[in-house]
Amino acid sequence: MKRLIKTEFYKLYKADHFLLVALLFLYPIMWSILAYRNEIVLIENGHSMLSWILIQLFSMEKTFILTLVFILLINTIVGEEKRKLYFPMVQSRGILTGKLYLAKAVAAMEYLFLVFWIVIAGTALCYLFFVRDNNVMATGKLWNTGELIPGLEILIIWILDKCILLPSIFIWLSQKRSMVKSVIIIVILNFIDRGIAMLSGISFLSIWSNYANAEHFVSLCNSGHLEIRMSVIIQMILYSGMALMLIWQRKADKR
Repeated sequence: MKRLIKTEFYKLYKADHFLLVALLFLYPIMWSILAYRNEIVLIENGHSMLSWILIQLFSMEKTFILTLVFILLINTIVGEEKRKLYFPMVQSRGILTGKLYLAKAVAAMEYLFLVFWIVIAGTALCYLFFVRDNNVMATGKLWNTGELIPGLEILIIWILDKCILLPSIFIWLSQKRSMVKSVIIIVILNFIDRGIAMLSGISFLSIWSNYANAEHFVSLCNSGHLEIRMSVIIQMILYSGMALMLIWQRKADKR
């Protein structure tokens, strides 16, 4: 199993993903340069490096860029290999389908985690070089008073969502569906989640309700009204575990 995971990770690592990963730097670089030139009006000012990272991630989340780019990265070892008839070749060597898909899921998690932190590091550098010296938009601090813990909590939710839940669900869906159908299902689920966030009685079930805090992160931390719904973390771990179990179940089905 470890060899399979290493093989799948290596394929992701060697794939030509430069343009896709570069797309994730579009917002951070553009916003940072505009801030440097005082050509942008933000909803809030007084950003620390941490709040700047969160607002850039939120911008990409809101427009589905983060989700779609991560799906295209994962598709390298799922959809493209289906088209190249890689799966029958592997199965002829006695490797069970469930085991192969599970290895792909774990490798995708590791790879997306790496990409996610590269994006965070790149956004942090943009803040240091372009935004920090803007006395209106930035404080120049790593984090402002009261921001560290809630900021880290939101980042943990993003990691669980995009680096664990997303690849688990996408690879599970991809076993019997095309990439297009899998993407449509995931986008629909995202819209449902955003709809749940607008319903006060059940908004605690929504992942989006946590991400939305990033838009007004500075003022919410200053006022002490920031509410992180930690129950979402348990929810995402549960859904990820279910998806991985369903992927692994194909091992028994293929015996």
